[in-house]
Amino acid sequence: MDEQLLKLFDTDNFEELSQKLREITIEQLKEFLDDHILRHKNGSEESTKILRAIFKGCNSEKNHLSLHTIAVFTHCLKFLSSPDVSQNTGTDILGIILFEIDKLTTGGLVDASKMIIEMIRNGNTGHGRAIQVLPKLLTCIEQKNEVYIGADQGSMSGSEYKKHLINNLCSGKWSSRSIIHLANIFKDVSMSIDEMRFFLQKMLRQLERLEIQEIPPLVHQILPLSGKTNHDIVLQGIFHVFLKLDKKSLEEQRKSTGDSWDEMFEIEENVEYSENNGHATIETSARNLKIVEGTVILHLTNMARWDQTLGKVFIKMLKLDSCKHSWEQVVTGIVRLGLCLLDAYGPKSGAFGRIIEGIPAREDTPQQNCCDLGAYLLANVFKSHPVVRTEIIEQLLNRVITKMSSPINHYIDVLKGICKHYSSIVLESKQKLREFFERISLLSPQNAACVLHSILPLIRINSHLKDSLILVLRKALFSCQINGRIIACDSFLLLLQDFRVEGFVSLSQASSQSSQSMFSISSQIHVDVHNSSTDVPVNQSSNHESLCLEVLSTLRRCLTQQSPVRATLYKGLWNVILYNPHLARPILEKLITHFNLYHEEHAGVIPPIKPKICITVQNGEPTLLEPLSLLLSSMFLCMKKGQERQGLGGEYDKDEIIDQNILITVNELFESITTRMVKSEMEDFELDKSADFSNSTSVGKNNYILGNLVMGCYQSLFEYSFLQDDLNEKSANTILQLHVRYKKIKDVINSGRKDSNKSSASSFSASPVFIKSLIDGLFCDESTDREVGLNILRMDDDFVKYAAETAISAVVDAKEHGLVKGIGGNDKNLLLEMCMTVGRACLKKFMELRNDPTASAICHSCLDAFFHSLQYIYTRKRKRLEEFLMSVSMDRDAEGTAVSANAQVRLVRRFQRIIIAYLSEDVALSSAHRKILPLLASVVDFLSSTSFYDFTNNVVKENPIHSSTPYPNDITQTNKWIGKLCQEQIIDDAAVTKSLISLHLHLCTICGPCTGDGRAVQGSEGAIHDIAEDVRVVAGDIENTEEEDSTMVEERKRGSHYQIIDECNVIILVPILVSHMDSTVEETEWLLQRLKGLIAANLTDEKFEDSTVVSEIVTDFDKKRTNIESSICSRLGIILNSYRELILSSLPLGQPAECTFHGLSKLYNLLTHLAKYYTWLLSQNVIKSLPPCFEKLVKLIGTEVTRFIYPFINYIESMQTNRTSQDAKKRKRKDNNKDSTRTAANKMKVLRETRFIPSLIYSVENLERFLISLGKKCKMDLLREHKLPTSRDFRIKSSVIKETLARREEEVTQETQEEISTNSSDEGDSARKKPRSVDK
Repeated sequence: MDEQLLKLFDTDNFEELSQKLREITIEQLKEFLDDHILRHKNGSEESTKILRAIFKGCNSEKNHLSLHTIAVFTHCLKFLSSPDVSQNTGTDILGIILFEIDKLTTGGLVDASKMIIEMIRNGNTGHGRAIQVLPKLLTCIEQKNEVYIGADQGSMSGSEYKKHLINNLCSGKWSSRSIIHLANIFKDVSMSIDEMRFFLQKMLRQLERLEIQEIPPLVHQILPLSGKTNHDIVLQGIFHVFLKLDKKSLEEQRKSTGDSWDEMFEIEENVEYSENNGHATIETSARNLKIVEGTVILHLTNMARWDQTLGKVFIKMLKLDSCKHSWEQVVTGIVRLGLCLLDAYGPKSGAFGRIIEGIPAREDTPQQNCCDLGAYLLANVFKSHPVVRTEIIEQLLNRVITKMSSPINHYIDVLKGICKHYSSIVLESKQKLREFFERISLLSPQNAACVLHSILPLIRINSHLKDSLILVLRKALFSCQINGRIIACDSFLLLLQDFRVEGFVSLSQASSQSSQSMFSISSQIHVDVHNSSTDVPVNQSSNHESLCLEVLSTLRRCLTQQSPVRATLYKGLWNVILYNPHLARPILEKLITHFNLYHEEHAGVIPPIKPKICITVQNGEPTLLEPLSLLLSSMFLCMKKGQERQGLGGEYDKDEIIDQNILITVNELFESITTRMVKSEMEDFELDKSADFSNSTSVGKNNYILGNLVMGCYQSLFEYSFLQDDLNEKSANTILQLHVRYKKIKDVINSGRKDSNKSSASSFSASPVFIKSLIDGLFCDESTDREVGLNILRMDDDFVKYAAETAISAVVDAKEHGLVKGIGGNDKNLLLEMCMTVGRACLKKFMELRNDPTASAICHSCLDAFFHSLQYIYTRKRKRLEEFLMSVSMDRDAEGTAVSANAQVRLVRRFQRIIIAYLSEDVALSSAHRKILPLLASVVDFLSSTSFYDFTNNVVKENPIHSSTPYPNDITQTNKWIGKLCQEQIIDDAAVTKSLISLHLHLCTICGPCTGDGRAVQGSEGAIHDIAEDVRVVAGDIENTEEEDSTMVEERKRGSHYQIIDECNVIILVPILVSHMDSTVEETEWLLQRLKGLIAANLTDEKFEDSTVVSEIVTDFDKKRTNIESSICSRLGIILNSYRELILSSLPLGQPAECTFHGLSKLYNLLTHLAKYYTWLLSQNVIKSLPPCFEKLVKLIGTEVTRFIYPFINYIESMQTNRTSQDAKKRKRKDNNKDSTRTAANKMKVLRETRFIPSLIYSVENLERFLISLGKKCKMDLLREHKLPTSRDFRIKSSVIKETLARREEEVTQETQEEISTNSSDEGDSARKKPRSVDK
């Protein structure tokens, strides 16, 4: 029979196939399936094909055998539950019947569902295969309009029967073999909230019946089912089960050990429960229980990463006091938590994934606090729990390697702290560190240097780790990747700084020891042969000397590599001498030898350097090979640093650090170069004014690199000439002559390089040592021995401007990246000294020249340098801020000591006086003052803000639960002063007005009244409303269509609050105003969300508190809640009135109208959240009726704001229409192609200006929808004051129609006249041509 069925199925003869099956009884068909399926129980294509043929014949279009289909379907379910059917065959059968479920009748669906429920209760699910049919079965049942159950029960709808099935399933007893499979398949079943809660409660009850090893898989399946409404039920159920297991395990262990706590975790007891009582056998081993609990915690923390609501509920319900054993049960979860905090809240990449160079500044933000918490957890867990130390080290090192596309400083900081305080413990993971060394070349050079610096404590005390690192670095020095070479060079330099030597050393010693190959394994072991252990510190000076000399010999390789590698070497040698001064002599010997390759030794040769051989060609492109300027600077600064360290070695003589002959050689070398560079012209370097410096040609690139190389050499000679101890008239004139040549080349390059790519291949950055000395000398030095030379330099405005620009560039780099590109730029102490010196000197110079109009450029540069220095010190060295402010203070007592009063206040007062002087009536606002005033306002704003934040932080530390702390009086006075200035002054400069208004609004924000929890309620809302009213006064009303003369305009302005606002600056003030209102809206939204969270927490706590205590807590909390709600409504009322003023104003098209639409959308979204909040309060029975403040707010929305939004939209659209029609009139006589292009551009402009209108209309209608819902819940008509607007309805405007028809008629008349004139001209031409054709 099987061959006949297959033949009919293959030939698509389905009618005959159906007739053949009709002749077979159901019992015969079952026997046939048993014989065929079980005979091929290991899988057969023929058996599955026969099953498809039977279903196809039973479901034929003409002969539908429903009873046969049901019988075959239920029989297939038995196959799925049978252990005799193989996995492959069962999978094939499951795929077939899933496809056939849709063809079952209602009765068939009912029979199949009853059969599956019975299988679940008996545990005959065949490893879960049979119940995989259940989700689709329930879906098909739910789609039926009517389901007939039986004569006794009648019929019901499909959805009701589905609910009946789920209830029947959850009410019965489940086999333990079916529980996990049920949790897995019910992910695909759509259920209501009540049905899901009923199902989850059933699942949680089954946890106690499972073996302990089966609990984590079931928890893993239950957590995704909890959704956002059942988290508390699931977590409470899980906690309840484990608390019972903990209690049972503890009792059994105490019985066995006699309450011996030390042996509690060493004993395993098996407690068996009788199978007859309905319980499974559970092994309550304490060790196994800890493993299971740790696994469940991992599941919870992993799920919390994807579901933040679950994480919040979990943290809230987690009670560590319930852990009766120790922290070891949760230590793995704590490690995961710490790593998650570091991953989520660490520093982020810049725009487009760009990694910001340097060290990010620390900010006091919630994100930074979370990151610090993660670091704290990891450090303390590492100290206390040996079991996770290896995992912590491994995870940190893995993240350092794998997260190369994002900042990793926070991981390195944790690693540094661990290595510093627990070095001996970290050495237990030496193998992990060796593996990390092999991958260190994958990092960026900066990150690699930070990592190596963090593990230096380990390298000092373990020679084997040091050997592994040195071998890796030697290989990296020959790497094909340039970053690997830079890392190797930087790491070797760091070793030279750390392994200090004492006494005289020479580079010739390294040559004599090269045959010994210090870096071979045997010699490395020989270095530590005198130590009793390989793990003790290697402090022998002779060993350090040998190591350092061999490293110096190895670093010779860097002098033949690419320019970035050489630059890294030159910059790092200064740091080596700073920490290891006895290496100065061999370093200078090698630098002098190397420089002679590029130096013309004969005194008569000009130029004295060979810049051509410093440039090479790679892949057809010119490339810098030797950064000669850095070589010059490094040679001089290393000599200078060696001279400073002379005699500081204590018992050693001065000559032991640096040889006098080397000093003479270097000085003579620089004197010769300086003298000849002064005489050198551009043409001597084969540079010409008309030369090509573009980036598009190879010649232009070569000239550009050459020009920058020569400029860098001139800057290096600036350093040498200025940093000499005897700065006299001759050296000052030499510096100016060098600067003239430098500026000439710079001007030529800038004029000849027209492309946008201004990057320099050989850009030279001055060292912080030079910048500090230069700025201090030019602006502050009053010593008599250098007075003549400094006065000569001060008289040259170009050189002073160069000095100020160089200082600004260095301070900005220090502020943004934490380092400067010049030599010594990574020394934090030196950077701090530079910034403090630059800030103090530049402020002094600004105060001297502030009233000199001819020195406006230098004044602006000096103030800018001071501002950046102030920002650097505040963000990176905040503890030194007071010292810096006192150093720049001009207020001193009789003995010359700075007054110890608040330096920030004194500076603010001084800048206030300068602003008033600039804006005084008897002094015209010059162009110089226009540029300086915005910067002055920014400085005042920054000083006031820092004073405010420092004050609030101190208040929180001293009194965290303060009720009402007044803000500092000086900030309030500054705010009153700037407000009065804006009210009384009339300024015709938009940029100045923008800066002053921004300062006023910001100060109003931080000086606003305080609530009980210290947060501002109104802040800047009062000033915002006044400014909004003035904008309406100045811009005019949209309803006033009459033209106004100047008298009417002046009459209107008399009632304004701020005289600084006029028609010219409205276009820039509206975006500022809306921006501050957006900030207020965002803060209010945060406050509302926090209030809702506090209420939810209070509701949960009430369930566990004593009833006598609850009433007092609830009463106190309700008072606070009412006060906060009142303040929120008050704040939103002021913002609504402010927006009312704006939408009634004749705002210009563009950004003002656009940002107003966007801000209104945000405001209405917040009002919608507020309506949802009160709906939630009513549903939780927190309140019985709406508070009056909210009712007033709703009335204000309807009567004062919403009714004016649609007229404002119409006004903007009419303005756009008028603008478009005016543009069309201007383009009538122009080319059609240009006309179409401009038309498309205008359409895009209109779309851009109105893109927020649809979202605004949706927000308004959405708010009204939720207000209607809220009104029904509280039985009030909240929209009684809201009138349906008619301005957006469809209507026929006769005036517009007449105007349009008249315009069209005019256009048609004009086109007709043009056609007539064209035709007449064509006829005349043809008449003149016709006689000539006749004559021919």
